[in-house]
Amino acid sequence: PPIKGRESALFSDQIADPLTQAMILTAIVISMAMTAFMLSLAYRQYRYRTEDFIQDDTEDVAISVRPNIASAAPDHDASDDPETGRMTSEGDEFGPESFELPLKGEKDE
Repeated sequence: PPIKGRESALFSDQIADPLTQAMILTAIVISMAMTAFMLSLAYRQYRYRTEDFIQDDTEDVAISVRPNIASAAPDHDASDDPETGRMTSEGDEFGPESFELPLKGEKDE
């Protein structure tokens, strides 16, 4: 028998217990499957880390060479102060003064 002291009652020493052999075989199969799964994950991670080629993006290059001043920022408004980058009152005026003032005598519905 594969395990010492484990004999079946019917045949005593003449035959090995099949349950013990089945359990050992099952353990071998499960460990081989887990090893194969772990190796496949390791290979996938290796391929992901080494063979993934990303081309340079032109927008990334443009951002990296942009000067680091407030007036060069992408969210810079033309009415912002070019020295400090702070907003000015002209930034909220989008049209003629007549468009900015509320209409007199009109009621909101």
